[in-house]
Amino acid sequence: MKYRDLVQFEPIESVVQLIEADAVDYAEKLVTTYVISDGMAERLTEVVFEQLQFERPADNKGLLVVGNYGTGKSHLMSVVSAVAEHGELAEKIRHPAVREKALEIGGKFRVIRTEIGSTTMSLRNFVVGELEAGLAKLGVDFTFPPEEEVRNNKDAFHAMMGAFETRYPDQGLLLVIDELLDYLRTRKEHDLIRDLNFLREMGETCRTTRFRVIGGVQEMLFDNPRFQFVAEQLRRVRDRFEQVRIVREDVATVVAERLLKKDERQKAWVREHLAKFTRLYDNLNERMETYVSLFPVHPAYLEAFEQVAAVEKREILKTLSAEIRKRFDETVPEDEPGIISYDSYWPYLEGNVSNKTDPDLKKVIDTSKVLREKVVRNITQPSYKALALRIVNALSVHRLTTGDITNRIGVTPNMLRDDLFLFSPTIADEDADFLSITIETVLKEIQKAASGEYIAFNKENGQYYLDVEGGVDVERLIEQKAETLSDAQLDRHYFDALEKALECSDTPYRSGFRLWPHGLLWADRKVTRPGYLFLGTPNERSTAQPPRDFYLYMVQPFDPPRFRDEQRGDEVFFRLVHRDDTFMHHMTRYAAARELEINATTATKKRYVDHISRHLKSLNAWLRENFGTAFRITHKGVSKKASEYLSGLSANATLREMVDHVGAACLSAWFEERYPDYPSFRAVPGSTGITVSNRDSYADSALKWLAGHKTAGGEGVLKGLVLLHDGKVEPQRSAYAKWILDLLEKKGEGQVLNRSELIEELYGGEVQVAAGPFRLEPEWVAVILAALVYAGLAEIQLPGEKIDATGMERLASLPVKKLVEFKYVKKPSGLPLGVLRELFDLLDVQRGLLSNPNDRQLLETAVHAMQRRINDLLEATVKTLRVVKSGIPCWDGFVLSEAERQALQAQLDGWQDFLQSLTRYNTPAKLNNLHITVDDVKKQQAAFSQLARVEQLKQRADDIQAHAAYLNAAAQTLPDDHSWNRQVAQLRHQAIAAVHDGRAREVVSKMVQLKQAYIDLYLDLHGKHRLGYQQDERKARLIRDPRLAVLNELARIELLPRLQLTRWRERLAMLQSCWKLTRDQLESHPVCPACRFKPAEEPTLPSTDLDTLEDELQRMFDEWTAMLHRELAKPELREAIDLLAPEQRELIEEFLNWQAQSEPLDPAFIEAARTVLRGIEKAVLRIDELAAALGGGAPLTVEEVKARFDALLGKLTQGKEPARLRIILQWTEREGIHHGE
Repeated sequence: MKYRDLVQFEPIESVVQLIEADAVDYAEKLVTTYVISDGMAERLTEVVFEQLQFERPADNKGLLVVGNYGTGKSHLMSVVSAVAEHGELAEKIRHPAVREKALEIGGKFRVIRTEIGSTTMSLRNFVVGELEAGLAKLGVDFTFPPEEEVRNNKDAFHAMMGAFETRYPDQGLLLVIDELLDYLRTRKEHDLIRDLNFLREMGETCRTTRFRVIGGVQEMLFDNPRFQFVAEQLRRVRDRFEQVRIVREDVATVVAERLLKKDERQKAWVREHLAKFTRLYDNLNERMETYVSLFPVHPAYLEAFEQVAAVEKREILKTLSAEIRKRFDETVPEDEPGIISYDSYWPYLEGNVSNKTDPDLKKVIDTSKVLREKVVRNITQPSYKALALRIVNALSVHRLTTGDITNRIGVTPNMLRDDLFLFSPTIADEDADFLSITIETVLKEIQKAASGEYIAFNKENGQYYLDVEGGVDVERLIEQKAETLSDAQLDRHYFDALEKALECSDTPYRSGFRLWPHGLLWADRKVTRPGYLFLGTPNERSTAQPPRDFYLYMVQPFDPPRFRDEQRGDEVFFRLVHRDDTFMHHMTRYAAARELEINATTATKKRYVDHISRHLKSLNAWLRENFGTAFRITHKGVSKKASEYLSGLSANATLREMVDHVGAACLSAWFEERYPDYPSFRAVPGSTGITVSNRDSYADSALKWLAGHKTAGGEGVLKGLVLLHDGKVEPQRSAYAKWILDLLEKKGEGQVLNRSELIEELYGGEVQVAAGPFRLEPEWVAVILAALVYAGLAEIQLPGEKIDATGMERLASLPVKKLVEFKYVKKPSGLPLGVLRELFDLLDVQRGLLSNPNDRQLLETAVHAMQRRINDLLEATVKTLRVVKSGIPCWDGFVLSEAERQALQAQLDGWQDFLQSLTRYNTPAKLNNLHITVDDVKKQQAAFSQLARVEQLKQRADDIQAHAAYLNAAAQTLPDDHSWNRQVAQLRHQAIAAVHDGRAREVVSKMVQLKQAYIDLYLDLHGKHRLGYQQDERKARLIRDPRLAVLNELARIELLPRLQLTRWRERLAMLQSCWKLTRDQLESHPVCPACRFKPAEEPTLPSTDLDTLEDELQRMFDEWTAMLHRELAKPELREAIDLLAPEQRELIEEFLNWQAQSEPLDPAFIEAARTVLRGIEKAVLRIDELAAALGGGAPLTVEEVKARFDALLGKLTQGKEPARLRIILQWTEREGIHHGE
């Protein structure tokens, strides 16, 4: 099969010129040939046509069509503008959804098309010039004012549209400009700003008039780094333009539907061909239809093409057209995929002379050329060399897709395998893993051939890449430098590595010292205590001011300074005491690379940085993996291995987490000793607890919780401060709040509790703590005060305002930092708020609406909010009752039993009555007569929770139901005792229980797995019971086989076993053909739509196959012809053969002399053979008898002669079959003739 036989090739070798769409015939051709993907259809219908239409009010904007060279940008703009200008062309659009939507704008516009070329004109002057010329052709006389006289271009556009609408009152004006980005790139900064402002004004004009503008650009304009210096102008332009991008999927659709279109038979052949290689390439089976539609182009070709950003004019469709044309008359190889992959793009890139003007491209081209030469020269194994050259080309293309050609980003062997469909005859019978191993072997052979240069391997990501910096032996220089490093240098770089491993900030706490503020989790209280981290010794402790709770020291390992360990409870020392060869290798190479990088040239600096990063990563890994055995920890004079402190720590912990874990283990007793009555925040969510950086946030959450904005964090803080009990704020039960209440109680009438009595400032105000026995941070004091206000036990005076129980919303809106700055606290100077708050909590109404009972408007809002919520819940309850009554169907069963239905219905009926009873309290005044208790409200909590539970049960059941129909239908196609049906039955039995216990997702997941297993099973059985495309062709050839034609003729001979041939034909007819089935079709329906195959109805495989039938045909042919030959050659038939007519006898003689018969037999031969085999009788008529019968010489009339002759024949044939009779006319010897016929 040749490639030409598998695609309906329609090459795309010309570039669409926008202005050529002015001609209607050409425009029609562009519309009819434009292929639209589903994604592009969505963008056209929802963005393009919506922005163009002017029948409905809308915030219309300009449009920018974004597409690389050769992706169909100009084609798309031509199609849109052609349909806008000529309404009848909308019917020519291929995509039905786009065709229907296009009718809204079809014929509604007059169009002016233009391409902006090499010009120094401003964008404004260019556009208005084109508009004036275009309008003149449309019969509209309009001239724009000179640029220097214009204050606002929008006014001029409005005047232009006024003149246009006088001539065309029902139409809009569409301006289409191509190659806009190329023009903008040439503009200087000042000119570009003016151009962008004009572009914005055009976009703004679209909103208020029927003027529309479409521009064509090669890249996304607004996120383009080339224009970042005019980012503000671009932002304003962006507000008035929509971008329509032509993406890879759009190009793939054009390739599949136009360039490489296939009918179902062609697809079937390709599908069967590629199926032979699914074991070699991941995702080939899963994405088979994509590969089939794009064959012979690999989908990764399009992806690579799109990402080669360094090459501007790529013209993908023209390139692919040329590539396919080259292979058009080639035969598709049977033993390999025959796919065009992105490595074949490299010759185009390399052969384009203009590409060498780009420095990066030239560097890649030169490096690739050198590497290929080394491969050709140094790799001797032919199979490896062919693969190696393809790999080098692929690495060269990929090098241009990574942005920076020096990035250590490349491809893995698996990526090369799957994206190139690499193949070698040596692995034809192997699997994907073996192919990957082979590719990796070839990659290493390439490295060996190039002596380690020009191709590099990144151990961190397992990727190979083209190394354009190859040639400088950086590793050798690092090795040499590593041997000369001093201990002081090693200590310095060890600390450098630790800084990064310990995630220290770039700016130390004190300039010139390796000192950072640090926090350790006091796990028992779930709060972080502040301290310091030193890379050094206590000799620098005095630099850490103000004093904090602890000091961690990472001591120098190579040349530690002398210091005195005073065995303080707040100090912990970390010493690296065991350093193996691996550590020293990475440590010295890291340090050497750091030293060499300082003075390296720009060209090699990045290579040193790569080594620095690699060795730093290895150092970090070594420190993490060996921390327990390599470090000794000293606290209060006692030294232990670090491993003795690491129990309970995650195996994936970072070095910082290990250091913190050890430090916290050593210092927890010290924290307990120093802060014995400090609160425990164990109820705070998460594992990090309260830290210095998040303390404000948690305090703010607590304040908001008090105002009704509940969060887990706020609740955790309130519980930690013992302010919250069973969901209620009761500060009187908190020792921390009681400390403040006691101080307030001691104050006389009219006296206040000043801030200084609650918070003291230390170290010049750098540290603030509560003045009481608990040493609380000011933020916690503020939260306690807020709780007292909430409970009506205190009032807070802030600078300029007072906060009491009616001001909780205001309090919650203040950041805790401001609340901390309170001036003083004092004692506070009658609606059933407790019940209402409980009710609001139950109904999920904002509790803050009750914050100020004296605010009539706020209270009315609260009542309205409560009643709205009650109505919503009543509606939800009615719906829930309907669901409960249904029992919740789920896969041939019901989720709720009869008893459950009755119990739930009774509970929900009670809940409904409760809600109905609340509807009467619809004004603030009526709330004073609320006759329910807190217990009454709490009793309804269980019923309320059933609403969510029933909804959840129904959702779970619906999720299962969504897949049940398919599985039930699929089960009908298989025999009842099939193992798959047993699995479905087992899962069906589990479904109801899974809905109840929350395992519905697990059941759905298994249902999806069963569906996929069924599809696999069905495809396998379908393939065994049905002939594929190639087998169908073979069956057709068998039906047309010359041997069968011979047998069909021979079957007319009674001697031969005709039943044998009849049964052979029946068995051939039983082999049904069906090659249209795809996996996608089975996703929506479990039976082949073409042949309706059901395994249950065809439980056994066909009793024969094409190989057997072909063998039997040959055997039957041989046996029949041999049998006939034997019969005709028998001596007893010799006389019968001689009695045949000469032409019949000649046919029999030819057959008897035959050696090999394959051509159809002459029907005359068949008749002759039948005659011979049935037997021939001879009758002799002497001439004198004939003469006597005809009157012996007497004159006779014609009728008398006929009558006499007929009587003679009747006498001769009496009692015999005329067809088997031969009459021999015999002369007398007197006439010299013995006999004749």
